[in-house]
Amino acid sequence: MDTKCPSPLETVKACSVVVDIGAAGSRFGFSGSPLPAVQLFHAPAEAVAQESTENLQRPFNYSEGSGLKVEPDAFEACLRSGFNHLLPETADSSSGAQGQSLLLIEPTQVSKVMRRRLCEVAFEGMQVQRIFVAKRAALSVYAHGLTSGLILDAGASHTCASAVSNGWVVPESVMDCRLGGDLLDAALLEQLVRSGMQLQVPIRCLKEAGCSCRISGEGDHVKVADGVDKTRGPGSVLLPDGERVELGTHSKTLLEVPELLFTSPIRTRRPFARRLAAGPPTTTDYSGLHFMLAESVAAAEEASRALPKQLGRSVVLCGGCSGMAGFTERMRAELRSLNRKWQARVDGGLAVMGTASTYSQLNGTLDELITSSGTVDIPSTRTLTHSCWTGGAILASLGSLEEFWVTRADYKESGMVAVRRKCP
Repeated sequence: MDTKCPSPLETVKACSVVVDIGAAGSRFGFSGSPLPAVQLFHAPAEAVAQESTENLQRPFNYSEGSGLKVEPDAFEACLRSGFNHLLPETADSSSGAQGQSLLLIEPTQVSKVMRRRLCEVAFEGMQVQRIFVAKRAALSVYAHGLTSGLILDAGASHTCASAVSNGWVVPESVMDCRLGGDLLDAALLEQLVRSGMQLQVPIRCLKEAGCSCRISGEGDHVKVADGVDKTRGPGSVLLPDGERVELGTHSKTLLEVPELLFTSPIRTRRPFARRLAAGPPTTTDYSGLHFMLAESVAAAEEASRALPKQLGRSVVLCGGCSGMAGFTERMRAELRSLNRKWQARVDGGLAVMGTASTYSQLNGTLDELITSSGTVDIPSTRTLTHSCWTGGAILASLGSLEEFWVTRADYKESGMVAVRRKCP
């Protein structure tokens, strides 16, 4: 009996497509794969307009006043471009996504309006067959073989902190701020130009290749990442394309700029904090990302008394900024320091950094972060850049997810009600 072999396209359609679209870049691939097959990079809208190039515009923009917003047209353009690269045999069709199963990774602080727009683009614009949407924080935890943990997602346009309990994001724990890669790029560029350095390479390439976090200490007595001079920083930086940039007297700047992540005053937003119906999201001022992460823990414990004990035992760092040399070690040191400082303040009945929260509950969780060896348990950094996508690829390959897919028929019949029911 003759048997017809399935075409490559039919074989691909048997897999789910996993898509992680961020502010500065996107990742596309198939369920069960260890790494994404396609990576795209986005440029700010003003850069795309000025350069008149075919660069993809950023689909997400962040501001302190309104938080994270989606640009539907830019989001759809990213989806189409990603599918055309992932499935080149469908590039001439109206939509390479037509008939596909799509696991879409959404921002942890996604609003109802943003989720509705994302689903509209997927079902109505891209004509996918079925969809499942999952939050970045939860998938980052899955990628490390965990179901609960604390997540700090330090990306290009902003940073988001949250707690995941038994596979689900605790809404009240979600906080974000504008401190991220864009802010570091602007600070690095300003300092180098002010000091008279003539830049011939993109500032982001220089930052990613040369910047390093001080791991501990202050002033001249500091410890930094291996291979970096303790007081001056690297004398030269080797870029990914093989070009070497000589820094000379400007090398110290590559150590000073990352300090903004841990010392810069920031205003955090709590989009899901309990508030008056007509009121804006709660905002609080802190100094450094470690404060925001610890406050996220406190908010999670205040919102739920049934959190698993292992919640505070792992801190998952993801996003481009977290891949900076020394970032993991510095975060570990800052969390240990905060635990000691807060204990003294709580014993004295004082709030920290002018906030109204009390930290009596917080110290129990922070104590769990400190292992018997006196270190904070932060998982391996090898999948930092792609941890959200990797978690999505793992989830999409599970048979238990089958009943939670939202089909086109579900969407036509119930709209976003079906999405909310199957994708909490």
